Amino acid sequence: DLRGHVYVADAGDSRVRVYSPDGRHIRDIGRSGRGPGEFARLVSAGVYADTVFAVDVPLQRVTLFDTVGTVLATIRNPTYHGAPTVVSALFDNGRRLVIPAYRPGDTAAVPRLLVSADDRVADTLGFVKPGRMRRFRVGDAEISGPDPFASPEFLPISRQGDRWASIELQDPTRSGQYPVSIAVRNVGGAELWRSILEFPGVPFAEAEVDSIADALVERLEPRGVPAQNVRTRLEVPRFKPPVLTAMFAEDGSLWMRTATENRAQASWIVLDSSGTAIARLEMPTMFRPSRIAGNRILGVGWDEFDVQRIVIYAIVRCTQPNGGADCL
Repeated sequence: DLRGHVYVADAGDSRVRVYSPDGRHIRDIGRSGRGPGEFARLVSAGVYADTVFAVDVPLQRVTLFDTVGTVLATIRNPTYHGAPTVVSALFDNGRRLVIPAYRPGDTAAVPRLLVSADDRVADTLGFVKPGRMRRFRVGDAEISGPDPFASPEFLPISRQGDRWASIELQDPTRSGQYPVSIAVRNVGGAELWRSILEFPGVPFAEAEVDSIADALVERLEPRGVPAQNVRTRLEVPRFKPPVLTAMFAEDGSLWMRTATENRAQASWIVLDSSGTAIARLEMPTMFRPSRIAGNRILGVGWDEFDVQRIVIYAIVRCTQPNGGADCL
């Protein structure tokens, strides 16, 4: 928040944990339950100015608290053609970014909707396809499972809700380059900038394929799918997807994690608010940034014992007069 406190959604314990700027636990907000200020299944939380929000999927609502945990309001999720929706972002003017829920096996793309404070659909900000599925035969039956090699679907939107990005991964060229088309628009639909970047194709390492196959076998074997059946049905693409995730920093810059052969370090490219590449940097693979503001990157990391920790990195900006592709 404005005082540097950190708010963490503890889904396992149905509470929002509040920490001081130096990492001390201060208080909890909410608890398990179905009443006011309670969560059936807490999935995300955040803070805007002096208001804390928490998203509950089963109860189809967003609860607003003050910073000490008093319930301020409860906002019901709108339905979309009778289907429930999931809130993926909440903005300080009461607008929400929601996505209709879909069932496993659905193949039709679903819209991401910008919903006003009075529950009207204000705009459609692109479409997201459900994860691609693979079918595995068991005797005379077939079982569907997620395709671990499918290209990710994402639609980043700024924390302020004033811009969003459409990122389209194109087919790799014969020379092994992977073109990516990026368009950033404001919420009114006007294009702010557009760019096409090319990334070198990065093949899957054999150890990565084995790890993906083992994880898929572990999920499907209890359902009666033989391990050999799973492995023979996998179709490993020529290259990894060139862009794995993307997010906006609060200064309007777009941060994209790109494919790399280094399994310990994740590679990121930073485009400023006009679309110019200003930096390339590396962060640990086991770190998931959730907010980039000022000179800090806040997120969750995992240590060598697979324990989650809140991690904050400092951003050190260069002093080159003309900037450049490594100016961060």
